[in-house]
Amino acid sequence: MGKLVTATVAAFLTYAISGFVFYEVLMKEQFAVWEAAVARPEPNLTTGLLAFVLLALLMAWLYPRGYDGGEPWQEGARFGAIVGAIIACTMLIVYSVFELQLAGTLSDIAFNMTVLTVMGALIGIVYGRMDAG
Repeated sequence: MGKLVTATVAAFLTYAISGFVFYEVLMKEQFAVWEAAVARPEPNLTTGLLAFVLLALLMAWLYPRGYDGGEPWQEGARFGAIVGAIIACTMLIVYSVFELQLAGTLSDIAFNMTVLTVMGALIGIVYGRMDAG
């Protein structure tokens, strides 16, 4: 139970801190332009926060089930990249339905792919070497 909680907290903090820097500092003005027609006037922070916690928890719970016995950080990075690819596909589906800006969607995908890969690597480091599943 300890590793699950530690991995969840590490993954969540990684996403929360990097997300704040990316969306609220580096890209705030650009995303305001890209999302002007589709964004809520005020984001629903409670739902977003719960979703980020659940994402981190699910990643931390799922990671050991697919561990193949390699270096933990590499296994974790691979796992995070796979999760990122799944989320990228979902984002492209949303893009195909709503009138979102392609540049904003691609920026979002690039950010998420990067952060989810790092989150996975950190989860791998927390779990360390295990018996291959």
